[in-house]
Amino acid sequence: MIEYPYIGNALLFFFIVSLIGYALYNITRRKGKPEPGKEIIYACGEDMQPEELNIPPETFYEYLIDLFRVKKLRRLHSGVLNDYLLWVLAGTLAAIAALMIFG
Repeated sequence: MIEYPYIGNALLFFFIVSLIGYALYNITRRKGKPEPGKEIIYACGEDMQPEELNIPPETFYEYLIDLFRVKKLRRLHSGVLNDYLLWVLAGTLAAIAALMIFG
């Protein structure tokens, strides 16, 4: 078995630096109420209401469809988050399998 004698030192260093960073963050953080103008939605010089910003999910893939000329993508896109996560998981597993095989 290979031993790594410096791992304990590295972990200790990581936690010390993390604590210092957290302390500096708390010291320098602004405390107070946010300015009222900072909460307004601002898009390209126009004040917009949240209702005006409703973007359909098909527009996310519009440029991909135009770029790759993939018309089947619209049929495969169901808009259900579970389906999307399933495709992400399948892609991740395929990438891991390819790395293990061709490695």
